[in-house]
Amino acid sequence: MCKGWHQCSETRKPNEQTAAKRLILLHVQKVLYPEEYAALQRDEQVSCSSTLWNLDPYTDDGLLRV
Repeated sequence: MCKGWHQCSETRKPNEQTAAKRLILLHVQKVLYPEEYAALQRDEQVSCSSTLWNLDPYTDDGLLRV
């Protein structure tokens, strides 16, 4: 099993790659859109001053979608 940061030569299973992609997306969304993410988690609308407002954002399985 790999540990730490390095270029891994082991083949990853599709479910491991999907889980890693989801984790990265979730982290980036929380960093870049914290207010929007928090509002949607509370079942509230995104502020009209948000850059995402016109895109009608929603959450699906914890991820922001537009």
